[in-house]
Amino acid sequence: MKNILLLVHHDAGQEARMGAALDLARATGGQIACIDVTVPPHRLADFVSDAAGQMLLHDARETERQNRELLQRRLTQERVAWRWVDYVGDPFDALARQARLADIIVLSTARVDDAADIRNLVGRVLRKTRRPVLAMPPTCKGLDLHATALIAWDGSPEADNALAIARPLLRQAGAVVLLDVNEGGTRTASLAADYLLAHRIRARIETPSGIAADAVGPLLLARAGALEAGYVVMGAYHNPPIAQRLLGGVSQFMLENSAVPLLLAH
Repeated sequence: MKNILLLVHHDAGQEARMGAALDLARATGGQIACIDVTVPPHRLADFVSDAAGQMLLHDARETERQNRELLQRRLTQERVAWRWVDYVGDPFDALARQARLADIIVLSTARVDDAADIRNLVGRVLRKTRRPVLAMPPTCKGLDLHATALIAWDGSPEADNALAIARPLLRQAGAVVLLDVNEGGTRTASLAADYLLAHRIRARIETPSGIAADAVGPLLLARAGALEAGYVVMGAYHNPPIAQRLLGGVSQFMLENSAVPLLLAH
């Protein structure tokens, strides 16, 4: 995970995203590509004159300019490799342009709600770029790579992808727990544990019984809290967009409710 794509925007989730990107860069010796997005205030501009709309855009650019100066000073002091890309427009378009060679994209969870519509980015980015996403709740200070890592395992190809992508981070975890939510499936969590063991990562399997489909999300939240997990690894699914819900039920539930970072892969 040496090529880290970071969404930069002055919103409630920025500090959590920056902290996680710095933690990843230090742990992997990687480079952070900061995609600084100024979002035109289209919604407001629809109701005001062109001149007022231009003034709103000027104010948005000035806010991001001040934000950029602060963050670039911080990055220099942190002594990590980084580069900067300025963009005006839709955050998704900016990320999609830069994502082709990214190892991971750092975004915010659906708990962030602001003018940039950051909360709906995760599903679009996963679906279109096919790159893994680290989704950070805004209350997090960073990514604790040495805490317990909780893996949601259901035997799906998406879970396989998430497991393989997370492998470099799992080596640094204090403990790895495989939560088997593959109720009635033909593939068992022992396959995932054997895969990890081949890479010198020992995982403890937890196999709860009788899990209803709508109970998987609450179970993941409860185990993450009880284990004091540093992050959760899980496959992400998407359905046809309905009311902007671009991910499946468990993925969406976790994005809306998790207090710990989520490493998601499609």
